[in-house]
Amino acid sequence: MAHNDIDHSTQPSLTRVPCVIHDDFETGEMCGWESYPYAQDIGYEPFTVTRREPAHNDSQYSLAKTHRAHDIVELREGFTKEIDLWTAADTRMQLALFLIADRKPAMIELSLCLFDGRRFFHTIESPDVNRWLELDVPLDQFALDGEPLGSGERVQAVTIEAEYAVTSHILSYTICLDDFILNGERPRRFIARDPASITYEMFGFSVLDRHFYYGDPLRIAVAPENTPNTAPLTTVTCDLIDPTGVTVASAVELSARDGEWMVEGVYTFEEGDPRGQWTLSLSGQAADGRETAWEFRFLMPGERLTPAHHPRLFFTREELDRRLETQSPREREMVDDFTPQPENFENVDLDAIQEYENLSPEALTGHQFSKVNASSRWSGPISSLARLIESGALRYAFTGDERAGSVAREALLKLCAFKRWNHPWQLARGNHT
Repeated sequence: MAHNDIDHSTQPSLTRVPCVIHDDFETGEMCGWESYPYAQDIGYEPFTVTRREPAHNDSQYSLAKTHRAHDIVELREGFTKEIDLWTAADTRMQLALFLIADRKPAMIELSLCLFDGRRFFHTIESPDVNRWLELDVPLDQFALDGEPLGSGERVQAVTIEAEYAVTSHILSYTICLDDFILNGERPRRFIARDPASITYEMFGFSVLDRHFYYGDPLRIAVAPENTPNTAPLTTVTCDLIDPTGVTVASAVELSARDGEWMVEGVYTFEEGDPRGQWTLSLSGQAADGRETAWEFRFLMPGERLTPAHHPRLFFTREELDRRLETQSPREREMVDDFTPQPENFENVDLDAIQEYENLSPEALTGHQFSKVNASSRWSGPISSLARLIESGALRYAFTGDERAGSVAREALLKLCAFKRWNHPWQLARGNHT
């Protein structure tokens, strides 16, 4: 998870406001949680998913992690999430856990991990299993070497873990999490009004809701969050940083008008400016010395795309004819080598390539005895048609072979008629390729 790049830890004068992290998994999304201890392959970890049962208070989903023990060994399983908040006097962690097991674990361990490397724990010994445990842990019950966690500490991550001293080798063990709540404080932010901005709370940064191009002036109007008991800002300045990290405009002053702070010309983008993600960093000072600091990211693609730019074919018919007429013997040999041969399209039976229907949302690959014993049942027909489309189009473009072009066209139409291109396992989890 990528957070706003301002180093808040070195700015104790930042104005902070109350915040609450609340994950109830009602949409079936994992909300940034992952397995803990970390999976060996975090890119494909099918044992951590949202599931409908059990779900706390008859809600839609809970988050579940299942572990196949396979041996009589100790077992640790749980979840972690990267966050960014400061503890306050009223900070507390609330959550519901359901342990599916044939025995009680030795303990459940909750921890708050700080940016400075310290980690504070709360332990529940021998908790019940096979029912919902509703936990409500205040700040001072998290401790490190006997010292309780205090307010004003910056938290980077949360871990939740059940530990079994020994397990059965023939059973699986599952931990479910629901209705997680952690309150604290976060820095006060600016909200962009023109152009508007979107804040991605899970990732901790904001983006402007528009692109800028060569020749565009960067104008901005922002307002600080309306929070009680905060002194009004007296000055606001901004810096503009390009994708390479170079500051191209520094300490540009914004003027106040009707509750907003604005500036007409931070910078005008020029040809030669690096394309990509730019950052506008704002800092506001209040009379009491407190600061409000926040950043906005936006894209500067360079030139505006017109019909002359996009969509752009690899080459036009005229360009290809010109190039083929002037090619050298070596170039002609290379073209012959990569151009598919005509026999590849002589006995193609498109009717034999059928969309596979018997797919289960329970697994992407299945197992050794299931009907869905390989992902090739799903991807095979798609791959076969894709190869015909690509190779047929290539031969038609370079040689004008009508048969190859016709096969490519019919294969494309057939692929477009498939009911789905994603496996039901992917669709059930919002995983689209």
